[in-house]
Amino acid sequence: FVKLAGFALALIFALKAAGATGGLTGSLGARLDQGAIDSYLGFTGAGPSAVSRYLVTLVPSFIISPGLLQKVFGARDSGSVRRGVAINAVVLLLFAIVPVGLGMIARAELPPLDNRELAMPLVMTEILPLWLGTLMLAAIFSAEVSTADAVLFMLTTSIGKDLYKGLLRPGASDEQLLRFTRRCAVACGAGGAVCALLLETVIGALTIFYSIITAVFFLPLIGGLYRSRLTAQAALASILVTVSALFLLEALQVTFLGIPSLALAIVAGALAMFICDRYQSRRSRS
Repeated sequence: FVKLAGFALALIFALKAAGATGGLTGSLGARLDQGAIDSYLGFTGAGPSAVSRYLVTLVPSFIISPGLLQKVFGARDSGSVRRGVAINAVVLLLFAIVPVGLGMIARAELPPLDNRELAMPLVMTEILPLWLGTLMLAAIFSAEVSTADAVLFMLTTSIGKDLYKGLLRPGASDEQLLRFTRRCAVACGAGGAVCALLLETVIGALTIFYSIITAVFFLPLIGGLYRSRLTAQAALASILVTVSALFLLEALQVTFLGIPSLALAIVAGALAMFICDRYQSRRSRS
């Protein structure tokens, strides 16, 4: 709530500097022609293909987010889970307005940018008051550190408990597991730093992250919830097929009826899960 209040305050100041909503739409109208402004301000301005791609990438990843699930499993009771998830969803929905609004203000008030990744820093330095821009910078840094901490915790827990102790060394002691997870955290942190240097855009990095999260966790989790006898082999088959299909479709730039590659990969993974599950069911009956 503190971060939400801080970002909301920044949006209010930036919107005031842009001349409120009337001044903002007027500035955008002066820079864009009528068709472009209607598309820019429309509900599906990016186009159905882009909207469907974001929906397929983001919606499942938030449903099965390991970070969210770890907090859910640590809740006191089911009522706390429902209230916590509902409040979190409302806050995220409100917060989603802030970066979009600041981006629109940057488009209207700043000169054309060669690098759109500079929009937020320029809003903080050119449009917002110095004290508020400094506060925003601290809030963004805090959010990034918090996110990095959650991702590292998620990775080290999954790799340590599920891969290392679950498959590679089931008899590992707590001391060995702790030593492995520490090394894993260092390696994952270094890998994240390298990716941050190599990836050109923030949205590109987020798209890759959420696509992989969805490809790995969505089908096993949904299948495990609604199929009581789903085997580990069927879940593993769905992961391997979904991830492989996603990388193959992205590498070859294959399109089919405008359907996002992640959706096609999930369909392929679901078929693999179904076939493997049916095969093992028949084998167990024979």
